[in-house]
Amino acid sequence: MKMNIQGLVRPEIRTLEPYFVPEVSYDLKLDAMENPYDLPGDLKKKILQRIKQISFNRYPDAKGMALRKAIAGYLKVSPEEVLLGNGSDELILAILLTFGGWGKRIVYPVPTFTVYGLLAQITGGIKREVFLEEDFQLNARKILKEYPDVIFIANPNNPTSNCFNKDEILEIAEKSRGIVVIDEAYFEFSNRSFINQIAEYENIIVLRTLSKAFGLAGLRVGYMVGSREVIKEVSKVKLPYNVNALSQAAAEIIVKNSKRINKTVDIIKAERAALMEELKKMVTPYPSETNFILFSCTQAQELYKYLLKKKILVKVFSESYLRDYLRVTVGTPPENKKFLAEVKNFMRGKK
Repeated sequence: MKMNIQGLVRPEIRTLEPYFVPEVSYDLKLDAMENPYDLPGDLKKKILQRIKQISFNRYPDAKGMALRKAIAGYLKVSPEEVLLGNGSDELILAILLTFGGWGKRIVYPVPTFTVYGLLAQITGGIKREVFLEEDFQLNARKILKEYPDVIFIANPNNPTSNCFNKDEILEIAEKSRGIVVIDEAYFEFSNRSFINQIAEYENIIVLRTLSKAFGLAGLRVGYMVGSREVIKEVSKVKLPYNVNALSQAAAEIIVKNSKRINKTVDIIKAERAALMEELKKMVTPYPSETNFILFSCTQAQELYKYLLKKKILVKVFSESYLRDYLRVTVGTPPENKKFLAEVKNFMRGKK
C-alpha cells in the first residue's frame, strides 16, 4: 500500500538536516577533535582481560555504579551526583526530554556545538540562538533576555576553542529561571570547570565526555554531574542499559588511570602551542584551550578543497558567518608537520 510518509512525519522533523559526517577518503583525519594517540598497550591489555570476564549474554549494570564510583573519585563528588550516557549527546537529549520539550525555550550561543540545536528541534523546543560577541565571548544580558528554560554553554566552546568569562556564566546561572548546562567536553585541555559551583547553583549541570582527552571516542561514554535531585529527574528518561558492558569496563579502567592520560594531554598541549606558532606565519589562528585550533583566512573554502585533494581532512563550516574559517585538530608531530607543509604549499601557490 502506497502511503504519504512525509505527511506522517512531525513538521519540525521534516525540515531537519541530519548530523553531517563527511564520507570521504583520507590519509590524515584532523576534523573531529579526536585524541591522536591510541591507549597505551598495557591499559589495552587490562581492558581485554576485563572483557574476558564479562558475560555477553547478560545485560550490563543499568546504573553503571562501578564506573560512576570511579568518575566520582576522579572528580571528588558523590556517585549519586553522576549520571552516565552513551556519549554526552545522549545526555543532552535526556536533559531536553526532562527540562525542555514543547514550547520550552532552548537558548545557546552561536557558533557552538550543532547538536544542541538539532536535539532542541527534535524534542519540539523553541530554539533561540544568541551570537557571540566579536571576541567570541558571551553576553549574559542577551542570553537572559531570551527567557530560557534550558541554556547550553560549551566551555571551552566548539568551534571557537576559547573559554568564556566565568562571571558571565555565573550571572546567567544566578539570574536564569531555567537549567544551565555547561558542556566541558574539553575540560582536560583547559582545567576550567564549574563542578564546584553545583552545590551553590542547583540549576547547573556539567557535561563531560571520555571521547576527547581520554581517547575513548569509539566507545561512546559521556557523563553529567549535577545535584542529586537533578540526577534523579534526568534518570527517569534515561534509556535502560544505555551504556554497554564493554564500554563501562574500559572506561572504569581508563578513569582510574587518569594520571597516565594527563601525560598525553600535556603532549597534545605542547603540540598545540607549536602548531599555533606555525599557523601564525600563514593564517589567523585564534587562542585555544582545547585540542583543536580555529583559524581564518580569506581562501578558507579553497584551502579546504586543496587539503581534501591531498587526503587531509579538516573541518569546514556550512554557516555563512563561518565561511572564512576552518578548524584543525591537533595531531601527532608527524601529522601536524604534514598538515602545515600542505598549508604552506597552498599559500605559496596563491602568491
